[in-house]
Amino acid sequence: MTIKPKKLILNLLKGATEPVATQVFVKACRLFDISENSTRVGLARLASEELIETVERGFYRLGPNANVLADELFHWRSMEEKLCTWDESWIAVYLGNLGRRDKTSLRRRDRVLKLNGFGELEQGLVVRPNNIVGGAGYVRDRMYKLGLETEAIVFQLADLDQSRITKAMALWDAKSLNNNYQNSIDNMEAWMQKSEADPEVAARESFLLGDQALHDLAYDPLLPKELVDVALRKKFLKTMIRYDEVGKTIWYNLYQSCKLPS
Repeated sequence: MTIKPKKLILNLLKGATEPVATQVFVKACRLFDISENSTRVGLARLASEELIETVERGFYRLGPNANVLADELFHWRSMEEKLCTWDESWIAVYLGNLGRRDKTSLRRRDRVLKLNGFGELEQGLVVRPNNIVGGAGYVRDRMYKLGLETEAIVFQLADLDQSRITKAMALWDAKSLNNNYQNSIDNMEAWMQKSEADPEVAARESFLLGDQALHDLAYDPLLPKELVDVALRKKFLKTMIRYDEVGKTIWYNLYQSCKLPS
């Protein structure tokens, strides 16, 4: 698996509680066969895009253009707390009034919709179960914040006919989601059993496995118990929390000498 320096740098900063030194990025990227020059080029490009910013010479933190997504990712531990009992209504987004020629806007729109668990019910109309605390209003504000065009109409949808209810219920692959929860649990548990091996190997493996798990969490549709195994999802989340603590300890111990000077 090829890791790009920009992705590794951003992921390290998302999990950092203090500014990170250039030498930390250089050492971390070296674990993935990324050269020092490529690492420094990645830092420069991220800085020019305001995804990162310098605190003082040689130390970085997330920049203003990365803070919205980072804020979302920081709350993955409490994702289950955002959910409520499903009342069998839906949160819907009407997209039929939006343009489809701007590829950049299309990619951003699709990404925001996937991050919020929507599936296409009809052309120009996407839905998800209304099991989110705050309902359509909360989801609307969150998606606008993430970059969805404000012209998109977000609303609560109820009283669908039975054929469309059946179609909506089948928009997500529940079997695949459940299998992925279990496979991720098994992989993380197996890794934690051997995490005291070579620290550099453990650090590299923890990043690769953790990055995939975080991606899965970010794009999890957070379906209700009527559609997915919620108990298994909660077990996946609890395992991820334990795994994350082990991984952070490994990275901290590996680079604890690289701290911001007082």
